[in-house]
Amino acid sequence: MFEAGNIEDEEVLTSLMEAMNDIVRVNYDYIYEFIEPIGNLTMKLIASEHEKPATLAVEVWTTLAEVELQRKQKNGNCLNIISGCYESIIQIIFQGFGKFDATTQDEALDEMPENNISISAGLTLESISRVAGNLVLQPVLDFIHPKL
Repeated sequence: MFEAGNIEDEEVLTSLMEAMNDIVRVNYDYIYEFIEPIGNLTMKLIASEHEKPATLAVEVWTTLAEVELQRKQKNGNCLNIISGCYESIIQIIFQGFGKFDATTQDEALDEMPENNISISAGLTLESISRVAGNLVLQPVLDFIHPKL
């Protein structure tokens, strides 16, 4: 699956990341050993020119956080991947914030785009903060402070 990330076709990459989101949701118990390759693929897609696959790649982390939150609420088996990898995940999210401008408008429609990587990065940050709690606070402050 990770080899498909080398194909420079937006449709293939979009399908790949849609499948990756489904795999994370359904096969959570087996995903831990693949976290590093998923992170590398996410970073690669964010750096690419393909916004939709990059947006879906960021959403993999939202999916993972949602699964962990649900499992914690139900006292189910939780691998605590988000809490264990939050620093790396936050760096991926920050890269997503910088990739596309969330304030760009479609001139023909004069409205905001429905979704883009910046919006997905924000939603992902919110999701992982619900799982990891205050652990994400300092890295976020460190990211925001120079921009103030």
